[in-house]
Amino acid sequence: FETARADEPVKRPQSIRWIPPLSLMVPPLESSLAAAGLDESVVNCGLCADILIDPVPLGCCGRSFCQRCLRSWVAAQCLATGVPMCPAGCGECLPVRLPPVCTALRDVVEGLASEALRERRREIEEEEREEAEGPDAPRPLPAGFERWQEVAAAGDLRDAENHLLVERGSSGVVIGPYEDDRVTVKFDQRQDHSESCVNVLPHEIVAQLPKSFGLRVGQAVVASRDLTIGDIVAITFGTPGTVVCLSQDNPSRLVVEFMSRADGHEGSLAVQPFEVVPPGPHACGYFVTQRVRARRDLMSDGTRLVAEGVGGVVLGPHGRTRIVVNFDARCDGNDLPLNVDPSEIEVDQVAPAH
Repeated sequence: FETARADEPVKRPQSIRWIPPLSLMVPPLESSLAAAGLDESVVNCGLCADILIDPVPLGCCGRSFCQRCLRSWVAAQCLATGVPMCPAGCGECLPVRLPPVCTALRDVVEGLASEALRERRREIEEEEREEAEGPDAPRPLPAGFERWQEVAAAGDLRDAENHLLVERGSSGVVIGPYEDDRVTVKFDQRQDHSESCVNVLPHEIVAQLPKSFGLRVGQAVVASRDLTIGDIVAITFGTPGTVVCLSQDNPSRLVVEFMSRADGHEGSLAVQPFEVVPPGPHACGYFVTQRVRARRDLMSDGTRLVAEGVGGVVLGPHGRTRIVVNFDARCDGNDLPLNVDPSEIEVDQVAPAH
């Protein structure tokens, strides 16, 4: 080995810094709660009594539950009695469509018990993996339906004695599979006033429309304009119909069964969402196809658009507070419809009322 020279400074070993393990750096949950002045019930699920995962608070009792725990509870209650009750025992009924996850509470739990939360998530992942590989693995639903999916009755649902149970278009939520070929659905309303779920075949239900469409399966609508196929008018403006389902060929369209067709054909038609509209009543009670007239001169930036007394036809709503009207004539030479405040129009008493 080398010997240091007399004129060289002696090298001293650097001190070793001790880094405590994470478990010692993160204060225990009890300490974090005590420091925040909170009780364990704030971060613990009212069902599994463990740390909250995706917390869902209930307004009836003020308690919070893991979303997965609450869904399991609601599904079991729906199958047993048809009416899910609050698991905290307050006696209130729960909606099948549970409230959304409370992100504010989730952030609080994350801040107070991040380590316990990570450990709990690892446990859940392991439990789900073992369950999926075991003999009691959750069965897939037929026809690609999923648990908690929004659906609607594709037609009238009847029992073996031909009693009407559920009307066509009635909304519901998928609870789970039944045997090998059926789906258990909790419908919002049954015609026999029963609260029980209904075990349906896959072709007896359809997926509910996306919320972006602003319409739902079974909803009454009217054509918002003349609907053409090529140069031929298939559906005239104002023709009533019923929303049937989402188009399987084009998911940006919906299938509507109209009461009549102008092209002589029969059957439904796949339309774009803006080509149909609810018939009404809309703002201040106006209906689509209703004849109205301008109550006064309609102005825009000093320009008269429509003269007082000019008639027109209601095309539909514009938001929640205004009405779209196609006037018979415009002073500015434009032929586009106008969205007006309901106070700017009145029912045309000369024309037949809606």
